[in-house]
This record gives sequence, structure tokens and C-alpha cells, in this order.
Amino acid sequence: MLEDRLPGERVRADERDRWWPLAVGWAVELSHARGPRLSDTPWLPFARQSLPSAVPERWRAAVATALETLADAPAVPAHGDLE
Repeated sequence: MLEDRLPGERVRADERDRWWPLAVGWAVELSHARGPRLSDTPWLPFARQSLPSAVPERWRAAVATALETLADAPAVPAHGDLE
């Protein structure tokens, strides 16, 4: 993702003084992002349909309950968004 902020260049450790402030600023900005309720996004219906069946039978009810618990939470960037 850092490469997205520095078009056409690969991030180099020996040039961190140039790119580190951009990376930190982006990470801080991303940490404050808040979106709509998860129940108002396309992700939650997809997750309700696909996630419970992707886990062993004994965990399906717990996964479904966890998804319902999250329904009113705001959508936020996930770990993969920062990688």
C-alpha cells in the first residue's frame, strides 16, 4: 500500500525520511475513518450468508451471533486495508 502513495517507486528503508511521514499520516488517517453501520453495507449480508458455512458446524451459531452483534457497529478499515 505504501507503493500506492509513492507512484512508480518501491519503498526503500534507506529513504525512510522521505516516505515515513506519509505512511504514518496515512495510518493515522485510516484509524479515524468511520463508515455507515455494518448492517447498511453490502458486506454484512454477504458475511451472514457465507461465513457461518465456512466454519466447522460447532462454531456456526457463534459466528452468526458475532455477526449480529456487529450489525450496529460502524464500518471501519480492517487490518488488510493497512498492509
